[in-house]
Amino acid sequence: MTDRQKVTGLLATIAKGLILHSRQQGAKMLGDRTKYIGMSDVGAAFDCMRKAVMGKLNDTFAIDPEVISELYHDGEIEKIMQILRRELILQRGHWQEFGLSGVFQSLDFNQAEQLEIKHVENGVPIHVHVDFCLVWDNAVRIIESKSTGHLPDTLYGSYEQQLYGQIGLLHDKWNTPSFNMKDSNGENLFEEDVTFPELVKQRFGRTLSENPVNIAIEGWVLALSLNDAAAFGPYYPNADMTRLVLNVAQEIWTTADAVRRGLVDVDQLDHCRGFNALCDYCPFWQDCPRYSGAVEDPEFEADIVNLDQLKAQRNDLDAEINEAEQRAYDHFERSNLLGKHIVAGEHRMKVSMCAGRSSFIGNKFDELLIKECGISETKIAELRARCTAPGKSYKRVTISKIPQKSLPKAA
Repeated sequence: MTDRQKVTGLLATIAKGLILHSRQQGAKMLGDRTKYIGMSDVGAAFDCMRKAVMGKLNDTFAIDPEVISELYHDGEIEKIMQILRRELILQRGHWQEFGLSGVFQSLDFNQAEQLEIKHVENGVPIHVHVDFCLVWDNAVRIIESKSTGHLPDTLYGSYEQQLYGQIGLLHDKWNTPSFNMKDSNGENLFEEDVTFPELVKQRFGRTLSENPVNIAIEGWVLALSLNDAAAFGPYYPNADMTRLVLNVAQEIWTTADAVRRGLVDVDQLDHCRGFNALCDYCPFWQDCPRYSGAVEDPEFEADIVNLDQLKAQRNDLDAEINEAEQRAYDHFERSNLLGKHIVAGEHRMKVSMCAGRSSFIGNKFDELLIKECGISETKIAELRARCTAPGKSYKRVTISKIPQKSLPKAA
């Protein structure tokens, strides 16, 4: 066996192990997800109802681990790497949760790990799985952790819906036997579901009010990339948002049932429109109407691969440049050298603060026109329309790997 084959063999083993680990952990901690609606399903429906419904129709869409062995023997190295990269992205969030749990433990926080809230809405079973639930005498914080390649400037609507469902049902089910926790083997810590105050009393020895209005309940989303973090919140229980989440859950459940009985065509359901990065990781892409207009052209593969590699190299270079510039800035700042030069050989380098670009604040200008000049909002809108021209069209090339549903299953 050559060194190259050994390298490929190791990476193939890791890919296979990731798939097996994901399948085992999912079965232990989440059970059969076709039997209930979770908050991740509600979040998925926010972007694509088709994906949310298809996830309820079957729970066996994951790649068969034995496919990795088959691909290895066939020398399909790139397909193995494609699976490995996808699994790393999908599973790093679970690793992140493990690390954050250690962080909260080191702070001696009362942490209700693997908290589950159960609810039935008009016959629809709903299970809420909470990443982190931190408890004090008069406050509860739910934290939903998200692993991202790049931190978002604003929170995605799907994440907000998940969080509203969590804090809303925590509030509404507070004093009903709807709560439990799981150990690392996926076993319930309590023989029977308990109220949230009972759970806290038994787990932490703290006494909480039996009325949630006396407790400061907040929800947060903690987004972590490999080298940065952002927090979004606080969010508070909101009856209207909870109702919206429950309505979406019912819609997913009833629609999935209608599809099973042949009353609804799944491809007629709402699905993602335009560019959506989440489609790259969707296991149900193959028959998606979004791709119905795709044209197969194998002769173009070499050009696509080459362009994709060039774009990846550019992204890597941009990341390296940003990291190097940040190190330089940190050194200049720590050394009190901002605005001064460092001379090294034939080069010199300076880090200085630059003035930000001026921005025209349109809504502020409109307010002043109304206040100072007495111009009506209608007239302002008319003037703006007369002074507005569409931007010049531009080309955008997007390349994405075909999700793994296309790979053959092992016989």
